[in-house]
Amino acid sequence: VVAGIFMMLVVVWPELKSTPEKFVIGLSDVKIETAGGQRVINARFTGVDSENRPFSVTAESVVQAGSDDNGVELVKPKADVTLAGESWVAISAPKGIFQRDAEILDLSGGVDLFHDEGYEFQTAEARLDFGTSAASGDSPIRGQGPFGTIEAEGFRIAGTGDSIFFTGKSRLIVYPDAPEPGASR
Repeated sequence: VVAGIFMMLVVVWPELKSTPEKFVIGLSDVKIETAGGQRVINARFTGVDSENRPFSVTAESVVQAGSDDNGVELVKPKADVTLAGESWVAISAPKGIFQRDAEILDLSGGVDLFHDEGYEFQTAEARLDFGTSAASGDSPIRGQGPFGTIEAEGFRIAGTGDSIFFTGKSRLIVYPDAPEPGASR
């Protein structure tokens, strides 16, 4: 009988005690975007163009564009491109789509281009084709540099990148004391 009472106490006694509150984790306010597939943070693409000059494209984040395995959407992309004569340009925009197989970068949302000789250009959209060493845009473009300022309806750059062709109605203001292109300052 004593053994039976002792066994009963061992089984019943823990149920008589109050149990402490369990540790509870509340819901988080973090919103995870899963639309568009997996996301890569601080991505970097590198390669060489058709003239064997290096380029790199970086972005804050990259998401695969739809079901196409080739295209990726870029957030805050930046491209560094080496031109003929070892000059370079840096290009940035809020959004972009990079087609890896074709090596084409479409930038949108306000594109800023800076050339190492002090030229700056702004346009709404631009396309960089690393496969053919070309760049173009059909949106209005504004630029400034040591020579003066320019406004045009679009632009084209092909080949070595030494020349920019402004398309449509264009307006050029040349500073009288502007240095010759390529001259030392």
